Amino acid sequence: MPSKLIKMIFFASFVWIAGVILTQDALGADTVVYAIQAGTGSLGMLDLNTGVFTQISAAAVSYNELGVYGGALYGAGLQCGCLIQINTSTGVPTFAPTYFQQNASGFGVLNGFGSTTDGLFAMAAAVPGGVNYLWSVNPATGVPTLIGSTGVVAGGGSAFLSASNDSSRLYWEVQNLPGESQSNGYTDTLYSINTSTGAATLIGAWTFNGYSNTGNPFSMVFVGGTLWANLYGSGFGTINTSNGAQTLVSTSVFPAFFGIAPYPLEPTKTTFVGSMGHLAAEENWTTTFTLVNKGGGAAQATLNFFGDASDPTGNGP
Repeated sequence: MPSKLIKMIFFASFVWIAGVILTQDALGADTVVYAIQAGTGSLGMLDLNTGVFTQISAAAVSYNELGVYGGALYGAGLQCGCLIQINTSTGVPTFAPTYFQQNASGFGVLNGFGSTTDGLFAMAAAVPGGVNYLWSVNPATGVPTLIGSTGVVAGGGSAFLSASNDSSRLYWEVQNLPGESQSNGYTDTLYSINTSTGAATLIGAWTFNGYSNTGNPFSMVFVGGTLWANLYGSGFGTINTSNGAQTLVSTSVFPAFFGIAPYPLEPTKTTFVGSMGHLAAEENWTTTFTLVNKGGGAAQATLNFFGDASDPTGNGP
């Protein structure tokens, strides 16, 4: 957790005037997300830090992963093989009129659905067990448009995309590479995906066995710079976006969820919090500015310094 204490030491050998403006950051690594519970297919709110799930609606529709864009919640429907928009108050879905595989699109087997600030994305293999391709999905019509090949082979249903509303980064986790078993360990492999070309860049692999409390990320959400995952059968944890390492954070009596997505649907806007009065300093003056964030989220501070424009030493404004 980032420190809430910011300390700056300022040395002056001339006259300065200093001012500080504090602003509240947009929503950081908020651990409350929308979630679709496996089994019941119901929509609810999930606290990833505690594993507590609060049901919003008992409406049961089969989804496969979630994404957010334009202030709306979407899912990839298993029943219809199409895009679904989900009412976050009732859990009732609205089905897109176009199937992913309609009009000989060549979409193939769904192998991930997610979002970034640039839109909705789906991963699919033209044939089961074949090379996967990235598609953009039109949020209004549900029509998929081919972007490009990842160059990665992954079986259908064994890989998942991240959902984000505050980042243009898209992550893809591929489970259990072919030829591995419980006796010698399984492998989850994390990639970053170029949403312009579809190219996959390997980040790292995480090996585990059947008794590990990590492994098998079933759905992922990327918020506040942190990649969270539903670690199937165990609970919820984070995945290191530098090396792919997984860390269990919480457990749940309902460990499996079809999809998780950012809450709220749009990140909190930056707001002005306050300012500090001007200070004046003369030569050989040293002071320490200690800024304390008393809010619940991360914050940033901006210090502005102004000097004497006629200062012969060149230390002007």
